[in-house]
Amino acid sequence: MIQLFIKRSLVLAMFLSLFVACSSEITPVQAENSNTDTNDQTDAVADVIQLEDGNFLVEGDMIFTAEQLVSSNVLKKGTTQSALFKSGIYEWGPNPTIEYYFVPANASKGNVSMSTHGKNEFIRALKDMSNGVALQFKEVTTPSQHTVYVYTFQGNILFEGCENGKGCSWVGKVSEAVGYKNEVAFSINKKGINYRTFFHEMMHTLGFVHEHQRENATDYVILPPKSDDM
Repeated sequence: MIQLFIKRSLVLAMFLSLFVACSSEITPVQAENSNTDTNDQTDAVADVIQLEDGNFLVEGDMIFTAEQLVSSNVLKKGTTQSALFKSGIYEWGPNPTIEYYFVPANASKGNVSMSTHGKNEFIRALKDMSNGVALQFKEVTTPSQHTVYVYTFQGNILFEGCENGKGCSWVGKVSEAVGYKNEVAFSINKKGINYRTFFHEMMHTLGFVHEHQRENATDYVILPPKSDDM
């Protein structure tokens, strides 16, 4: 029980420490101003930017499909759920083994190879995430339709619209079969290649949002006065 409490506290602390850095350079747009059907989500609580490809950047470092945005609870006030989606298609399922693939350098796409030190820190973060829970991670050299593609960039721009210069991730399980990839990106700039950022973004890949944005967050977290803008 104590180990579970410590692990949950560690996860929450990581989200808190990274949120400002991930969102400070993004101009926010409230979800009700987007082109997505959010008729039952008029009390939007998340900052959302619609991207040119039709997907959405949420709170600076999370990428949602339009379907995910509508089906998720992240935009609704009053929700205390961590799990995002009503539909099970974006969930990894019970006892999953999640494959990940370090994407090689590609000059045309602008990504570089992750350093050996970076890979070791990434693997260490995954080991801690899966410690004591029914979850495993496995590195592969040949991706499948649900493999998580791990990108490394040198500048601030990671994916389209995601320019925080640290980390960015698709949220939950998506499939190449319907035109999407499970992708997560990190930047060498601003020290994005580190344990804390890896842990943070891979939690999004698992399907978690920023825990401190939950309606009941203040029941568990006390923010210092200078952190009111969080």
